[in-house]
Amino acid sequence: MVVSYILLASFLSSALSDTTCPDAWVADRGSCYLFSIDQTSTFVEAQHYCGQHDAHLTIIDDDFENNFLKSFVRKFRHTNWWIGLTDELVEGDWRWYKTQEVPVFTDWAPNEPNSYGGKHNEDCGVMHTSTDFKWVDDLCSLHYSPICEKEAGSTTELTVIG
Repeated sequence: MVVSYILLASFLSSALSDTTCPDAWVADRGSCYLFSIDQTSTFVEAQHYCGQHDAHLTIIDDDFENNFLKSFVRKFRHTNWWIGLTDELVEGDWRWYKTQEVPVFTDWAPNEPNSYGGKHNEDCGVMHTSTDFKWVDDLCSLHYSPICEKEAGSTTELTVIG
């Protein structure tokens, strides 16, 4: 069933997008996304997993991209998803891990980020099931599924074989 969703999403995204992506990746507006439902890991492990696929944990630039990602992850209702946002260097100073840039767009759930009321060191961003995939901060040591992102190739590129 999961493979069916991925294949359908890949087909629809490729048909509606002017970008191309590797198999099992979903194309949208110049990026390719890998929703690794079967790969749960800590935040650091998720970064390495994405790196092994020449990608990074997703950087969400705007409401359109956020809604696209939410529409996809809602199909997997019981899964939480790592995004590439962290404040592990300076508490309260949230930055995209790959670029160290402050986000221009956020979708924090009410009362988030909160480091669990200051009781825990919650330094990593998650699209969480309990908030309909609005963002929360959570412990980086928990095991969630990563959303990997990389730049898509153009559909005008041709591969010549032979």
